[in-house]
Order: sequence, then C-alpha cells, then structure tokens
Amino acid sequence: MGNNELKKYTDILRMKKNIILQGAPGTGKTYTTAALALSLIDENISYFNHDVVMEKYQEYVEKGQIAFITFHQSMDYEDFVEGLKPQLVENSDGNTAGIAYRVEDGIFKRLCKQAIKDSALVSMQDNFESVWGKLVDELDEKDFIEIPLLSGKNTFRIELNEYGTGLATRTYEDDSFQKDRWISGKSKFFSKEQLYNVYRGLPGTPARGHDNYRKAIIRYCKENLGLIEYALPLNNTQSNTNPFILIIDEINRGNVSKIFGELITLLESDKRIGSMHPINVRLPYSRELFSVPPNIYLIGTMNTTDRSVGTIDYAVRRRFAFITLKSEKSAIEKFYDNVPGGTDAALKNKALELFSSVKRFIEENKIEEDFDDLMPGHSYFMAKSDAELEQKFIYEVLPLLHEYHKDGLLKAIFDETKINNQIHDNQ
Repeated sequence: MGNNELKKYTDILRMKKNIILQGAPGTGKTYTTAALALSLIDENISYFNHDVVMEKYQEYVEKGQIAFITFHQSMDYEDFVEGLKPQLVENSDGNTAGIAYRVEDGIFKRLCKQAIKDSALVSMQDNFESVWGKLVDELDEKDFIEIPLLSGKNTFRIELNEYGTGLATRTYEDDSFQKDRWISGKSKFFSKEQLYNVYRGLPGTPARGHDNYRKAIIRYCKENLGLIEYALPLNNTQSNTNPFILIIDEINRGNVSKIFGELITLLESDKRIGSMHPINVRLPYSRELFSVPPNIYLIGTMNTTDRSVGTIDYAVRRRFAFITLKSEKSAIEKFYDNVPGGTDAALKNKALELFSSVKRFIEENKIEEDFDDLMPGHSYFMAKSDAELEQKFIYEVLPLLHEYHKDGLLKAIFDETKINNQIHDNQ
C-alpha cells in the first residue's frame, strides 16, 4: 500500500467514520488497520517500515487511544456495550454471602467515554431514570423523606403516592402520620414526568404550580442520590479533538446486529454528538442516555474467503465503507528490494514465480468467484530465507488452495509436483 492509497483510505475513514477492510488471507488487512489508525492520528512516520509502525501503534494502544477486539460467534451486546456481570458479595466476617450483579461497561462504551473525556465534548448526560429508582427504594424503606425547602428555613415530607408511580406531600389530621388519616384536597402530588421536566430546566407543569417543591426534590437527589447535572450534546463538533479508534478483527465472524444492538444507528456520522441529527438512546442496564462522540472511528477487517460465517446484512453495510485489499505483486517486489543487507535476487525471483503460478492456477480454475477474493495475499510470499518461503507455501498456501477445492471454489486440485520442483530449484 503506497502513500496515495493510505491517504485515500484515511480520507474515507475521516468522512464515513466506519470502514471495513476486506480481502483474502495475507493481503495485509491487520497491518493496514495499524497504519490507517496512525495516519488518522496524523503520525509523521515511515509507513513502509513495519517495525516503526507497530511500535508506534503499540504506544497508542497503551495510551488508550487505539483499542483492539476480535469478534466471534459467542460475543454479544453485553461484551461490547454494557451488561450485567456477577460479583461475589461478602458479609461482615469476610465470607461469601451471595452473588450480586452490577452493570459493567463493554469495550465500545469505555472507548466512547474516554473520547468524550479527552476532547472535553459534552455528551447527553441524564441519569434521572436510575436515580428515580433509588428514590423509590429509599421511600419504600423509610415511608417518607424530609426535604429542605429552597430557602432552607423549613422542610416538607415526601412519600410515594398510592400507586408508587409518583410522589406526594400530604397533610394529615394529626402528627401520627397514619396513611389512612391524610386530608384529601390539602396535599400536593408530583409525578415522575413533572420532576423530569424540572430536572431538564423546564416547567414541571405549564402553570409552574409548586415548582419550588419539585426543584427542592431535584436538589435533594443531586446532593444525596448522585443525580448529575443534565446536559445536552454540543451543537458543533470540535475540529481539534483527538481521534479514538476501535479496530474490530474478523468483524463478520460475530453477529454484528446482535452485538451493536440499537447503537447501530448511532454509528452514522450525522447521528453523533454535535452533528446535524444527533441521536441518543437509553441503555437497557444502566438506564443511561448514550450517544456516540464524533471522534470515535471503527476499522473492521473481513476475510472474504471464509465461507463458515454469514455475510453482513444491509443495515450494517450501509453504515460502513468497504475497501478491498488485493494481493499485490508489487508489494512482494518492494519487500525484497528493501531487505536490510541487500536484495537476495534468487529468493525474490523464486517468490515471484510462486506468486505467478498460484495466480495463473486460480484464474484458470475459479468457479464464478471474484479472483481478488481467492488469491492468497502477498504476505505469504515474503520470506527471509528459502526455508521460510518453503514452509509458508507448503503449510499455509497449499492448505488454503485445497480448502478452495473442497468448498467448490476451484475446479481442480493444485499440482504440487511442479511447485515442489520450483521451490527446490537452486537450493
């Protein structure tokens, strides 16, 4: 892959936000993801030097700006976004008393949080739903809570209403506060929806009646139950934010729709924080409102010869740009021409002859299949010695060609005799 191609792919990624590199085994998909991620970060390095690229790539992995994951058939939403994870609970003696379940963020949600924090972006912040649950639990235990008025001079009591769906401040006949002795018509009721409106800075009701009480309840929740300040997404993205990249290897081996769930819509560039049509969703376990920041980028890889897994559906496909990496003869030539210590002309010619033989065989025997999907990648023909080239060909290329034949992708079995003679020539 030359500088022009790398720049082209980087521009596509910057615009689309999500891309998938597809191709046959050995075409350099995994290495290209590293170079592409560094190019997006705008690292000024030699992208032809494998060691330099991988060393710099590892630096950003350790910093948390690049993350890597491999999809597989047992992976799901709980691993990727968030899920309930079991945790042992100990009693006061330090012995196990049971199991509790807590919400744990997945790799994608963690990276999004880091991207927001790093770039000082403001995402949709709203944990009212979870705090409301805490408030209801507290009232179930205590029957009532004393809430200080905004002036701080007096307090008022809140209880759950008869149905447990809202709050009430009741007036009783006496100080016994017996549930059956409250005076109808002299009580105030605050619905969950009214409190949520006040939390967002809106009137509790159109007439704003009793909003000072509602504001006092919201203040109590902030001071005692962890209610965070409500915040809307930014209207404009920040151009100087650092990119955060998630590399998903073998993306088609997982059930992508199941893994992403409702977040698949949020991946689109115009649905992110600060975009033209920002969208947020309430996550199922934490009940948090979640949106994807504009500086999150996804790079997936997909093996086009793998017939053991299904294809990616259209809903997922239209959220990604697809780039096909081909097996390139020029890449083999460049590898041998840049070997430290000088080019081994004999080894280079042998590798190029093997490449040409395999290419010719596939072109003559393929059955209605795109040649680029079948041609083993150039990395199989890059070796530092004759022995390494022989091992790669016998134990990696030939088994792949045999699998093609077994799967009905090739009409004939590759003739190993001629190639064995070719491999051992001049040895």
